[in-house]
Amino acid sequence: MELYSKLPVWMQNAGISVYGYSWKKRRFGGVFATTLKKFKKREFFSVDEWRHYQLSELRKLLKNAYSNVPFYQEKYTQ
Repeated sequence: MELYSKLPVWMQNAGISVYGYSWKKRRFGGVFATTLKKFKKREFFSVDEWRHYQLSELRKLLKNAYSNVPFYQEKYTQ
């Protein structure tokens, strides 16, 4: 923020435009279309499909926590 306030106005405008473009690309880019398809597919899941999906997502979350968070590494190994 300190650097931004010291820049000339035209550079501030250019920086904000680049930042806005990057957010637009991130929001509506390739990941958006793929994620939207996955959401639409899950819209019609049966109860069993939901349970399987939730269990697989929980496993991913726990594996990620174990791999990246020292607290959970210690907790899980006890």
